[in-house]
Amino acid sequence: MEREDLPALRALGFEDDELKELDLWEPAAGTPAELAEMYVRRSKKKDSLSALREQVRRMCAHARSEGKKIRRVWFEQRSASKAYVRREEFENATAAIAENGLSKTLYVYKTSRLSRRGMGQVGLLLDNFEEQGARIYVVAENIDNTNSRMILGLVAWRFPLSREIAKPTRDQLVSLPRPPRTRDGRPRNLGKRR
Repeated sequence: MEREDLPALRALGFEDDELKELDLWEPAAGTPAELAEMYVRRSKKKDSLSALREQVRRMCAHARSEGKKIRRVWFEQRSASKAYVRREEFENATAAIAENGLSKTLYVYKTSRLSRRGMGQVGLLLDNFEEQGARIYVVAENIDNTNSRMILGLVAWRFPLSREIAKPTRDQLVSLPRPPRTRDGRPRNLGKRR
């Protein structure tokens, strides 16, 4: 029997041997408390597949340390920075927990994978998970909503703010004069004495 997410794992570039090492080769079996969903998103083309594979490895290692098996890896290749963008794989991952009760844990690598729309949306998600006795674990920041809900909410609150800060900063940097250049177009080394 083959895992449902095997095509997504192969799209990430995993070889069969490594999938066996990560315990992602055969379908996971167990009670919902023993199973977890994993969400991986490639938001920009510059996000390399090797970086995404490393994220999966780290999330698998953390799941293993908690005695959990990954039921399914949900992989999406789209930016979620716009309000109108639907993240179908993320919705499916959360529905597997909150609506279908297939597992009790959602692993994401960074808090930015939860939502860019702020605390309101993340708060609703946390409420749905708490009603089901489920949890979200953010591996890179070591945040577990069962004991760090306020921290997770504050981090989600800063998402819209970061966009508001980034645009003026980017615009200011673009408007700065270019440093002097040599004839072949390279920046002139102004700090070096001759």
